[in-house]
Amino acid sequence: MKDNKGFLNNTLESFYCFREGKNVVLIGTDKWAEKAISDVISPKNITISYFIKEDSSFIEKTFMGEPVKDFHELFNENNKEKIIILICGNNPFKYVEKLEKAGFDNYYSYYLFTEFFINRESRWITLN
Repeated sequence: MKDNKGFLNNTLESFYCFREGKNVVLIGTDKWAEKAISDVISPKNITISYFIKEDSSFIEKTFMGEPVKDFHELFNENNKEKIIILICGNNPFKYVEKLEKAGFDNYYSYYLFTEFFINRESRWITLN
């Protein structure tokens, strides 16, 4: 099974293929996450295990009905190979080093899925 280190295999097809049997964790709790759920998660009825948010004021709360945790809980997961991560924001590269140092190589970026953002100019998401 190929990993997605550095987003080398960052396609929607690859995400769907490799998420089978894994816990899906989303990084982000904003409009990007809502859009990722609408475009990627909901069409395939994927269950989200939890969300990750860097802002500790959101910890132990929920987003769209699912728990929100901090990075420490993700990094303390025992079975990292059983987790697939979908980064929802428009700056996915800021998480790469942190995820790889923690032993994760199955991470994807919604923002880099060309299926949705071939022409970012015409399909830009306005964040309020």
